[in-house]
Amino acid sequence: MKMSSRLLPVLLFIHLFTGCKGKDEKNFLAERVVGDYKFKINRIPSEESDLQQYVLKISRADEQIDLLNNKDLTDKELQQLLYYFSYTFQKDIYLETENGLNPCVLYHFERSYDLKGSRNFILGFTEPNDNEPKKIVIDSPVFNSGPVKIRI
Repeated sequence: MKMSSRLLPVLLFIHLFTGCKGKDEKNFLAERVVGDYKFKINRIPSEESDLQQYVLKISRADEQIDLLNNKDLTDKELQQLLYYFSYTFQKDIYLETENGLNPCVLYHFERSYDLKGSRNFILGFTEPNDNEPKKIVIDSPVFNSGPVKIRI
């Protein structure tokens, strides 16, 4: 009896860990590689909010390399980059529609503490017309590419 009571949590953990692995990778709406960076967008369905919400996943084109891993960065520069992603990157992200640019009104940076190479950003935009064509626009100096437009 003692053996099965110890084994059950381990088996449950293994089942949950392997069962969830890769699910979010299959459901991406759009993907774009620009220079050394890969951008993936996934829609977050929400029936309780008027916001259009998305997960933006940014990684290096070679996903084995950490997004923030740049051997040329000093500790201070790395902290400035983390600050930028945590607070000011939101100002560089827009939803482009036929009516113009809509600023990002909901923003959250998921800091992974170097446990994975990519970084996730939760984005929300106010745009009531869900049927018109749109693009996520990222105009950030970090990626050295000019505006990155991803059709969704």
